[in-house]
Amino acid sequence: MKSNDSETRSLFELADAAFQQAAKKVIERAKATSTPIILWINNRPQECDPNQITLPTPAIEKRRTEN
Repeated sequence: MKSNDSETRSLFELADAAFQQAAKKVIERAKATSTPIILWINNRPQECDPNQITLPTPAIEKRRTEN
């Protein structure tokens, strides 16, 4: 793998981890305040129950389990 590819992948993984952390905080806050989360699904906003939302595994963790 080229150096630029590994740097880009690392940057992607860091950005993905940051989004995951932010999403987790949003879900926790929504649960604590009994507030629905608004997501853009099928080209329109939809209210979602925060208790029904599961986050995908962050890319950086997937990479660790693959190696």
